[in-house]
Amino acid sequence: MDAPVAGTVLTVNVSAGQLVSSTVPVTLLTMVDDSKRRVRAYIDEREIAKVCPGQHARVTADGAQIDGVVETIGVITGDNPLANNPSRQFREVMLSLPKNAQQTPIGLRVSIQFALCTAAQKAAGK
Repeated sequence: MDAPVAGTVLTVNVSAGQLVSSTVPVTLLTMVDDSKRRVRAYIDEREIAKVCPGQHARVTADGAQIDGVVETIGVITGDNPLANNPSRQFREVMLSLPKNAQQTPIGLRVSIQFALCTAAQKAAGK
């Protein structure tokens, strides 16, 4: 069977010859479309008003700095899977990175510094 898109296999959850059942669904592998690099950030619900679509951000990964742009802001609050404080609620923010970020490893933890959200970006995001 062919994959619906080109990409990179991140994890393989079964071995060759392993029996799987159609009655108990099993994820065989995890694959990601790597034609475009994005960064997922979890923003505290108390800080989300400072983030807007189109906003620029500086992404730092392994000492390299890459300019990113906020693509989407999630509408549902939830726990940050990377945080130690489960009492706080977060929203998922996706940033797009330029084509030259293709060499950045998938799954790498990064630091993000957001630029100020302009009034025009806030108006366009509503």
